[in-house]
Amino acid sequence: MKRPPSPCRQKHHGKRPDQLFCVTSVDGKQKKTYFGGYFDPAAWEKYCSFISGNQVPDEAVISPAVPSARLSVEDLCKRFLAANKNILTPARWHLFKQVFLGHLAPFFHLRIDAFGAPQLRMLQKRLDASGKYVKGTVAGYIGLVRRVFRWGRMEGLVSRETVVDLTEAITRSTSRVNPPRESVRPEVYRKTLPFLAPPYREIIQLLYLTGARPSEILNMRTDEIDRSSPTWLYRPAHHKSGYHGKTRLIPLGPQARELITTWLDAHPKRIGYLFQRGDLPRNHFVNIRPIHFIQLSDIVASAAKRAGVPHWTPYQLRHLVATEIQRSSGIEAAGAVLGHASINTTQIYVDRNTAAACQVAEKRG
Repeated sequence: MKRPPSPCRQKHHGKRPDQLFCVTSVDGKQKKTYFGGYFDPAAWEKYCSFISGNQVPDEAVISPAVPSARLSVEDLCKRFLAANKNILTPARWHLFKQVFLGHLAPFFHLRIDAFGAPQLRMLQKRLDASGKYVKGTVAGYIGLVRRVFRWGRMEGLVSRETVVDLTEAITRSTSRVNPPRESVRPEVYRKTLPFLAPPYREIIQLLYLTGARPSEILNMRTDEIDRSSPTWLYRPAHHKSGYHGKTRLIPLGPQARELITTWLDAHPKRIGYLFQRGDLPRNHFVNIRPIHFIQLSDIVASAAKRAGVPHWTPYQLRHLVATEIQRSSGIEAAGAVLGHASINTTQIYVDRNTAAACQVAEKRG
């Protein structure tokens, strides 16, 4: 029984997508037939239809799910990134890409079903041995790898046995555990502000006034600010809980509105991101990108050093806001401002009132 033509991959090294093709013999001469991108499911369907048209027996026809036997872990990762480009938030998508290229790359040569619990355990040990990550980060990276293989199972690319093996694998990280993040002291925040240049000073002020996450302020776009009501409402298109179907709403008070208005008046032609990168020429296409969180953290650390105050990070402002609102308006108000669905989450951000606990202890004896 004649075997069907095998699928082949033609690489182009970034110039254009890799192509899927097969070689057949016509009148004693070899002929290449191209079907499209190698990671495009439609191309594999064309390939299968081509084989069926050549009257190959049904048991020899490769269905769109069966090419997984020929795919590697690298192919699975590339397919996942291509399929979820417009589904995941940009930050989440780049996190997957970072994990793939930075940590999963040594396993790219393996076939999909050859990656099991021993390889996952080896990956976890490599992350622990690097000493760069805390225990929660290592567990998060391992969870991302498991998620990719579960996605591959839904697409018919990974066998059920492989997914069960990876799910039941016990990976206990031995990396260090970071202490709980504390809020920055108000006087430290105020002393740092004069040493921050625009637009970093405005970003830090908005973080303190709104209690928003740094990513939410850095990715703020002018068209996402609703100015129709007395209290402006900022609805970020991408946020931490967006993939759960939740909506994030950040009210902007009078000081925040004045700050944004002053910034927009100083940049009357500003469109897109409110705070854009300023380290590139104006006519450069990447100038429309927002300021990165790492860049903001480095600027704040440098300003704190010049101000002679302890080191702190922009995310500590969210803890400070939560603590101040909880003491003035209660834990429920703090949870509403921070956008938490559960009060238990808000309690993580609120500093414990040790003074009140001491007073109770003195009264109770």
